[in-house]
Order: sequence, then C-alpha cells, then structure tokens
Amino acid sequence: MSKILVVDDDFSTRQLVRKALQKHHYVVITAANGAEARTKASVERPDLIILDIEMPDQDGFEVIQQIRRFSVVPVIFLSVRSEDIDVVLGLKLGADDYITKPFSEAVLLARVEAALRRAEKFSSKEAEGRVIRVQDIEIDTEACEVRLSGKPIKLTATEYKILKYLAENSGRVLDRDRILDQIWGDGIESFCSRAVDVHIGRLRRKLGDDPENPRYIATVPGMGYKMLR
Repeated sequence: MSKILVVDDDFSTRQLVRKALQKHHYVVITAANGAEARTKASVERPDLIILDIEMPDQDGFEVIQQIRRFSVVPVIFLSVRSEDIDVVLGLKLGADDYITKPFSEAVLLARVEAALRRAEKFSSKEAEGRVIRVQDIEIDTEACEVRLSGKPIKLTATEYKILKYLAENSGRVLDRDRILDQIWGDGIESFCSRAVDVHIGRLRRKLGDDPENPRYIATVPGMGYKMLR
C-alpha cells in the first residue's frame, strides 16, 4: 500500500487528511514543519507528499525546493491561496498538483489517486520496452529514464510523461487540452489551466531549450506545443 507524508503545521488539518487517507488504506506519516518534513521525506521515502504552503518556520515553497534536491517524489500542495500566481509558482517549483482549502474528502482522494497513478506508470516497466529517440534525446520506456546527449536527466513523473507524449507525437501540434487529458485525466476541471505551460517550462530548463529559439519543444501560438524532429 502506498505511503503518504502529510505536512501541515495545523494539527486539525493533519488529522483530517490522515483519517481520510487511512479510511482508504493508505499508510500515513505526518510532519508539523519543514525540518521534520525533509527528514521524513529522506528517511521514510514516501510515495507521495501532501504539503501545506503556509508554515511558520519554512513555507512549502522552500521545503519543496529542498526536497527536490534529493527526490522526485510527487508533491501535492495544500493552500488557502487560490490565486493563479501562487498555483503557478508551486508548479514551477516542482509540485504535481495544487489543492485549495477548504477541500472535500472526495477531491482530496481523487487528486491523491491520480498522482499515484502517474507515479506508478513512471516507475513501473512499460510493456513496449522500447527507446524513443528524438534528435539527441533518448527515452527508455522500460527503465523510465531520459538521456540528453547520452547523459541522464532527472525528471518528475509528470515531466517524464509529458516529454514521452510529445516525443511519441513528434512533428505534430498537441493542444493544451489534449495534453491535460492525456497526462492528468479525470478531475482536470478544477486544475490550474496553466499547468501544461508551467511543466513545459520546467522541461525546457532541464533540456537547456530556449523557448525563443527552440531546439526541442516549440510553442505554436494559439494552438499548443510541438516536439521538433
């Protein structure tokens, strides 16, 4: 059963989330601050982290940057902040999803299940066991590894799935709605409309790609994105 780390300085929120997840047989560990979260993320190696943004010692934005130095574990942010600027910042820093407070148990569970499904597909061996090559990018779909000019690059599960989807359709324009549906699937209605743009931006940085003069991923104005052959 999947192990989930819940990080929130508010005891009642930790208990609420913990009980909701345990009812569905998840193993839940908790942390009340950033330092405790970093330690448990490193030692316990959870399958998913649910991370509050507003914490007194370090906010969630700082914590995720520290966790991303040693782990690509999926992270879902919790926050009372619903403005696009906060959602986009969270995604840029490496979060996979963002839930605004207050939230229903049904929404929480749907987002958790979706994040774990993406991570499971990322970590498990894929049936086709093939290597997709686009220019000097190699995507090993069996090992779920990506190499750029022969050197491995570290991607989150969401980044990997987007890159793989673009590469499988190289030369074709894929609009944002199609990418959203392919990567996030059900429950996307309440997700940030700029999620694709933010994740593409992160991919470009890791690939060393210039959006103004792209080598790998081109923006097609008013339409979407295209992987260049």
